[in-house]
Amino acid sequence: MLFRSALVFAVGLIAATWYPGLDERFHQDPAVKKAAVGDTANLSFTLKDLVSGRDVSLSSYRGKVIILNFFATWCVPCKVETPDLVALQAKYPNELAVIGILWFDEEGRAKTPAFGQSLGVTYPLLDGNGNDALDAAFGPIDGLPRSVVIGTDGRISAIQDGAALIKTFERLVAEAR
Repeated sequence: MLFRSALVFAVGLIAATWYPGLDERFHQDPAVKKAAVGDTANLSFTLKDLVSGRDVSLSSYRGKVIILNFFATWCVPCKVETPDLVALQAKYPNELAVIGILWFDEEGRAKTPAFGQSLGVTYPLLDGNGNDALDAAFGPIDGLPRSVVIGTDGRISAIQDGAALIKTFERLVAEAR
């Protein structure tokens, strides 16, 4: 069983880091700036919550530690780390905002409510598909999952590419306060 779980995780990780339709515009254009630790986070986005249908403004979370978790419903590593993000949000409800952002997953728009329910997600799951400005602000996002941690000061305090365990997220949240 352990071998099977490791194999499923490895295959998912490979699939998540390779996306056949990904264009290379951010890698070819040296004028496009990559998001970096220490940058002021652009929270001027309003995105549709795929579960409730309401518009959610990222700027409404200013003053809290924010984890923007870019995910896809087909991404196995995303599914692996989601329960830890749910637990972290429950542990720090007043000082942390975990926000899931659907990425590279046009077909996932309809699947996201079931995805969230099956994993017990209690935080917003927003639609970021095709949003080049969001990619420019927090990317290039060329692999999933990607978590961007924003501190209470509004600056990017960490960028986590690939799945992470709760211990890693707890450390990143503590450093972002």
